[in-house]
Amino acid sequence: MIPKNLDTMQCIKSTLRSVCRTDDGSLLMPCDLSGIETRVLAWLAKCEKLLQVYRDGKDPYISFAVEMFKVPYADVTSEQRQYGKPIVLGCGFQMGSARLQESAATYGVVFSDEECQKYIKLYRETYPEIANLWGRMETFAKTAVRDRRSGKAYGLTFNGTNKKIFSITLPSGRALHYHSPRLVKDNYGLKLAYDGIETKGWSIRTTHGGKIVENIVQAISRDILLAGMVNAYRKGFKIVGHVHDELIPEVPNGSSLTLEDLRQCMLAPLDWAPDLQIDAAGYVSTFYKKG
Repeated sequence: MIPKNLDTMQCIKSTLRSVCRTDDGSLLMPCDLSGIETRVLAWLAKCEKLLQVYRDGKDPYISFAVEMFKVPYADVTSEQRQYGKPIVLGCGFQMGSARLQESAATYGVVFSDEECQKYIKLYRETYPEIANLWGRMETFAKTAVRDRRSGKAYGLTFNGTNKKIFSITLPSGRALHYHSPRLVKDNYGLKLAYDGIETKGWSIRTTHGGKIVENIVQAISRDILLAGMVNAYRKGFKIVGHVHDELIPEVPNGSSLTLEDLRQCMLAPLDWAPDLQIDAAGYVSTFYKKG
């Protein structure tokens, strides 16, 4: 008998991954970059406290839970870690109280308005370099567009010399492009605006420091994944898919290629970011699943 309260769409979503299966005689070897956006954000902002968490091989969610609950690292419970997770993942991009509540709910965490404001403040005080980065990125972008000039900072190039396109060149050499950039004024002052695509087509969109940082961090994370993909291809892996920060190769049963081989391909030093600390983890299976 089918339960009356069954969420049909949730049931379908929960089984979609396992539909992806290999042919007889082969295996899937998904491997993802662990916490890549938080690592890139800490690296970009030169946030020493968060970088040290990774150098020490610690969990960033547990480390922030230490700040939240004022307990030793070893005493943080799994529930407390879960409370720290949405804050670490979201507040690095200038997330506000309402958005943090929504994001936390997806992890089964309920925050009151007061708690959101408290933890947002705590995050910014704990990692001040990240909070400072938002304002600096916004200033660099606005100045480049307003003055139609180009400038460099944080290993990035902000180029507003072209009236039609404002670009941010990443450490890899690839660039983000914002179409028809201009400054517009609202009740909060001047904002950077550009033409972008939404569900209903082209429209005017505005952005701010946290969002610009998010764009940059996600783009750099993509470049890291691509470098790993190229390395894996050259090593002999047949890549059948990739999802967010994860590569999905299909490997013939009995192949000499191993999960560790794939990890090393994804962790190979980058010429444009030799000091960036990254990690990766995966599994071997006949079907795709949540790692």
